Amino acid sequence: MFGDSSAEAFYLWLLPKAIVILLIFPVLQYFTCLVACKLGDDSPEMQKRLTLNPLAHMDPLGTLLLLISHIGWPKPLPINAANFYKAKDRRTGKLLITLAGPAGLLIFAFFFVFIATISRRYFNILISEVFGITAGFSIYISLLSCIPIPGFMGEAIGEYFFPEFMDKLAPYRMQIFIVFLLLVYFSSHILDPIHKLADVILWLFSGASNGILNLLSLPFGKHL
Repeated sequence: MFGDSSAEAFYLWLLPKAIVILLIFPVLQYFTCLVACKLGDDSPEMQKRLTLNPLAHMDPLGTLLLLISHIGWPKPLPINAANFYKAKDRRTGKLLITLAGPAGLLIFAFFFVFIATISRRYFNILISEVFGITAGFSIYISLLSCIPIPGFMGEAIGEYFFPEFMDKLAPYRMQIFIVFLLLVYFSSHILDPIHKLADVILWLFSGASNGILNLLSLPFGKHL
């Protein structure tokens, strides 16, 4: 694809990480901050986190680990649930902001799948592959963000549906966080169900994109 095998290997190694750091993490953080502001918390805006600028969301350790491994994270969000006066209650507010980021990523992913489908039909296969990879990672991270594990973004989902159980785990949240990271690092197969679900969603998005393009071609009397 790139001519030289070593250069190709480097790009294939760097591209997914660059996509995550420069595109996916900022989108995830932005939508989370946006909903937090809508619920009444102006902390993200005051801390200049209501932006798609990747520099505002880079966590030094999380970025470094992502570059040297397959584990990483963005900077923690400055969100104060006590300010969610527009939400039904604080727990509901935390659930809404937790789901906002993944939902934003799924919208982002569908857009990129659609662009990839157009590119594959009319322009360049390589461009299509880049957009497709971006969409795939967006879906995967959106699902990963919903895992209700203490210390992770999806913790609020567990707190909403299983409050008593999560309360029992709360004193061990740091230990659970570290153990989970180690399990993922040494055995990435633990996330295979998420990979498979992401593939299903990507397939559905691709089918919907092809269907939309075919419908758009009907007025012109030509199947694209």
